[in-house]
Amino acid sequence: MRRLKSHIFEIDPVTKVKKLKFKKRKVFPCAVTAVPARHPQFISLQKALLDLVAPELRRAFRNRHYSDVLAFISLLKRSVSTVAACRKTLQVVADRFSSLLSEAAESQESRRQRLKTLREYHRKLERFGVTSQQESEQQELLESEDLAQEACGFGASDPLRLP
Repeated sequence: MRRLKSHIFEIDPVTKVKKLKFKKRKVFPCAVTAVPARHPQFISLQKALLDLVAPELRRAFRNRHYSDVLAFISLLKRSVSTVAACRKTLQVVADRFSSLLSEAAESQESRRQRLKTLREYHRKLERFGVTSQQESEQQELLESEDLAQEACGFGASDPLRLP
């Protein structure tokens, strides 16, 4: 089970009052602009990624495939998070893409099981607001595999889509 610092309290031994163990974090968002002269590779990556994701994101919204929307947004978030996060996600997608091209389409039963598992994770997240670290990692992997399926064109009009 994942816990946030805001979930951790300590009890004052004298007053028996419950108080937060950690100070509340203050977040100040600031805009970051990539400068073409200093960040050409980052800008190139972002443009290529947006060219790939934008049409699929629009299609997912139009078809109300909100799990796909979430997967695409997660990919975009990871692309501006850290190089390692983006690389990991893109590597999973690339690996999955390669294996799908070399093997053939994933069996229908395997896809059905992956989507069933994703549905269970989404329901658990909606119900409890949290999943375990292992479940979160597994969900990320399954969503990346689903994204790879979409990139390969397999399952594009599949009735097994997540609601």
